[in-house]
Amino acid sequence: MIIFNGKQFAEQKERLLVDKISSLQKETSIKPSVGCLVFLEDQGGLVYSQEKKQVANRLGIEYEIVQTTLRQPLNEIKALVRAFAENDQITGIIIQKPWRRNWKELQPDSKAEDFRTWWHSLTSLIPQSKDIDGLHPDTLQSIKVGNWQEKKLVLPATCRAVLAILSEAKEQLNIEISQQKTLIVGRSELLGTPLFYELQNQKWQNIEFVGQKEFQTLASSTSQLHDFKTIVSSTGIHNLISGDMVGRHCLVIDAGFPQGDVDFETVSPLADFITPVPNGVGPVTVISLLENAVELCYNFNLNH
Repeated sequence: MIIFNGKQFAEQKERLLVDKISSLQKETSIKPSVGCLVFLEDQGGLVYSQEKKQVANRLGIEYEIVQTTLRQPLNEIKALVRAFAENDQITGIIIQKPWRRNWKELQPDSKAEDFRTWWHSLTSLIPQSKDIDGLHPDTLQSIKVGNWQEKKLVLPATCRAVLAILSEAKEQLNIEISQQKTLIVGRSELLGTPLFYELQNQKWQNIEFVGQKEFQTLASSTSQLHDFKTIVSSTGIHNLISGDMVGRHCLVIDAGFPQGDVDFETVSPLADFITPVPNGVGPVTVISLLENAVELCYNFNLNH
């Protein structure tokens, strides 16, 4: 059984990225610089933003964090995003997505689709040339139709991280995982949805894509769940997936934040490959975001 070491894997990618940043600065006068907007009600996002800033600064990437609050009027939050968009010194923008439940506490009469509308009204202000976390609604559409690379866009960082981990698992296990039955749990625009579209476009053969409630229905028949050889979960529900739900020799990627979707103690003995929480997907997501930041500098500033 392989327990994936996300910290070590990210450090390897970090060393490669240092060289790429050095080459970028030799070829152009551009220095990657990220503007990050984070909400004070999102404690996890505040901590995570500081972690990203530390890694970015270590690589020589500027990382400016602006804090705001969900209580602030929408037009004022939009003004903060526009300020990043109009700043020529900022080459990449990220908005830390708050929990819907935190937003709803301040909007008690709102519906789930209202949060989506609110969120898209912010992310649609990010120029796609600066969209380092694939947040713009048009970026997701490009991932769906499979032309994001032609448009010189990037995948959301967590999606990019999981794809890199799947590639590493394939190499370490020496199996063709794209031919096996795959389950994606969680319909987030940051992971589940773009991952599903991208794997489809990569011709993965047998993918089931479910939300939290659909998964619970599926879990009522454990024999059906045992058929899945690869499971990627990102619902944020602690210990949603337990050992009785998975079959032997499975590959499990736990992208649940902050505590993990997978009961590591009961699932890991059955898995051939598993990512822990912490030090699994998280560190790889951070370096993937910074890889995106550098790639967009290349994509939109060289040969244009």
